[in-house]
Amino acid sequence: MPAQLHTNGPLRGYKRDLTEGGIRVPFIARWTGTIPAGKVSNEVIAFQDMLPTFAELAGAQVPADRDGVSILSALRGEPLKVKHDYLYWDYGHCRARYDQAVRWNNWKGIRHGQQEEIALYNLDQDLSESRDVADKHPQVVQRIAEIMNTAAVPDTRYPIGTKYKGKALWHP
Repeated sequence: MPAQLHTNGPLRGYKRDLTEGGIRVPFIARWTGTIPAGKVSNEVIAFQDMLPTFAELAGAQVPADRDGVSILSALRGEPLKVKHDYLYWDYGHCRARYDQAVRWNNWKGIRHGQQEEIALYNLDQDLSESRDVADKHPQVVQRIAEIMNTAAVPDTRYPIGTKYKGKALWHP
């Protein structure tokens, strides 16, 4: 395999990691007459944004229990009308530990398995997630921990990850 196909560039990690190298992917779209040719956007979007986007295009309503925001304005070269409060990822159903990550504004918090600390990165200044600044921003770490605790959804099909250090991750 050619070396250039084997790298994530400056991004740390690989597929199924919660670092940017594992979750950040380009979104490429073509829509003649609507999406300006060569347009690049730095809007933060996620897969769950597809349903609201297609629903807006079709004039349909998105059920209230679905996540995501329409990215139609960004496709048209405009700022997003609505931005995510945060993005949340976890892996507990596919490995022997429960990993969580949150993207909140320019901050990214990652908790690996049974490790108590949340590593914190400022993605505007450290895209490679190489400088943990959690000790300098305890209030940001606290907010990310709150998001992790409320965003986690228990699933009886995956018993791994239903507990963290013997305590429930969520409070039903």
